[in-house]
Amino acid sequence: MVEILFSLIAGLLFIFSLIFLGRELKVYGQQSFRRIKEESVPQLGGVGIVLTLLLSAYYFNNKDLIDFLIIASPLVIGGVLDDFLELTARSKLLFQFLSAGLLLSLKYDSIIWTTWNQHPIITSVLTVFFIVALCNSINFIDGLDGLVFGYFLAVLPILYLVPNELSSSVFLILGSILAFGFFNKKPARIYLGDVGSNLIGLILAYSFLTHKPLSGGKHFVILGYLMIFALPLMDMTTATIRRVIAGVSPFSADKDHIHHRLLKVGLNDTQVATVFFLVGALCSNVGWILVNDVEPLLKWSTLFSSTGVLLIILYLVFRTEGQLGKHISHFGRTLIETYVNIEKTDYDLPESHLHQAIILDLFNYYKELQRKGLPKVVTFVKDISGFITFKFKGARVMLLSSYSIAIILPSGDKWNKTETDLLKADFLRLTDKHKCSRLNNNEPEGLYFYQKEEFAIFYREMAKKNKSNINDNVNAA
Repeated sequence: MVEILFSLIAGLLFIFSLIFLGRELKVYGQQSFRRIKEESVPQLGGVGIVLTLLLSAYYFNNKDLIDFLIIASPLVIGGVLDDFLELTARSKLLFQFLSAGLLLSLKYDSIIWTTWNQHPIITSVLTVFFIVALCNSINFIDGLDGLVFGYFLAVLPILYLVPNELSSSVFLILGSILAFGFFNKKPARIYLGDVGSNLIGLILAYSFLTHKPLSGGKHFVILGYLMIFALPLMDMTTATIRRVIAGVSPFSADKDHIHHRLLKVGLNDTQVATVFFLVGALCSNVGWILVNDVEPLLKWSTLFSSTGVLLIILYLVFRTEGQLGKHISHFGRTLIETYVNIEKTDYDLPESHLHQAIILDLFNYYKELQRKGLPKVVTFVKDISGFITFKFKGARVMLLSSYSIAIILPSGDKWNKTETDLLKADFLRLTDKHKCSRLNNNEPEGLYFYQKEEFAIFYREMAKKNKSNINDNVNAA
């Protein structure tokens, strides 16, 4: 109890001070489509947790925690640099590799793979893999106020009950996390930042990698920890597969994580955080059963039943969100046709009528605004209509899909930088008015400029596709 109170009070003081320091230094969270937040918030929460743990480890002379913080030092340095300078994904990986290297150097004999007499190469590869996977998976779910805090709070008691080299430090970690959670509850006054998400990911990985087996098969130990970490690992796995299939970097940001999908089906931020806490608690308790010395039949039945429950929940979330997306698609087309002066799209314009053009893809804005209610979406579409009418007098306006609008100028072959910069600024002002999130590079999402030749090629491709669809429908009839 003394340890919790000490780290809690120290954490409150450190983090309270860092909130003001972060505002002075403007160390703010990125305004991107990944994080649901409308105002700038300092992202030095992880630094506050580290400072609290450093002071606590020194005061209580906790050697295990000191060793951990030494191993975590590259991640802390890399996180601070990222919070200030926005490092590339490769640079972040380098610091994760450095922490893994320190763990292998300082704690090789304590690593679980070594205690199981695994080959040094296998030990090294698996150690690096778990550290990188868990650090990045925590970063992936750090998208809502209180989300990582709630999940970690559910997992932390199990890390105390399951013997590892951080078990003696759990109360100190708990106090520092509670201090952060006090300032991170909605509306958040501070974020974890890259330091915090990497630190929590490393705490999870370190607890597993320094696990001290009691009895029972090693396969159950691995399955137990995988179950404890199931929620972030599941989110990271689905996100990685989704991005690879889409042909983009696995580290690129999007708004299709599990917590985003829960928001889309109607839950609010607090409810989503509660779901993560409850699922985290369920997975942690199942993991504890698997790691402990109980009957194998009980372990297998618990594993299969809990995995089935998780998969059913995941399926229902994805299915509900998909059905909702179809309704929104029809709704979006109806709104545009109602409020925007759209020409009939037959794709029969002669070449002489094809000039420079703009395509507006409103899909991400619809996904974001539909959570705020129908009136917000209607007002947004009305403002888009006003933007088109005021900025593009005499232009042809065509509906390409439920969310995409083509604006063909009455004349002109090429855009110049002055024109595009002014239009980007005007469009950003419109989206800012509706408190839509920005991309990391502050470029307007969904605003695409086409020179005359580029648009002519695009238009002809759309015409071919439209003709093919008509023929398919005729043949089907």
